[in-house]
Amino acid sequence: NLLELHLHDNDATDDLHWPCGWGATDWDFLGRALREKEPRPILTLEPHREPHLWASLRNLERLWGVF
Repeated sequence: NLLELHLHDNDATDDLHWPCGWGATDWDFLGRALREKEPRPILTLEPHREPHLWASLRNLERLWGVF
């Protein structure tokens, strides 16, 4: 079972901890895959700066319709 997932984005070359939606991650694919998981895993955002937290929340709302 997948219990928890740490979310952030990057450019596919380094672990940059960008806001969700700013890099190379296929968020549509991930969102569809997570909707099928039971129980749904805990999602933990991993911003390194406060503005990146808010950017991630806005982007996930736009991408997945959550928050």
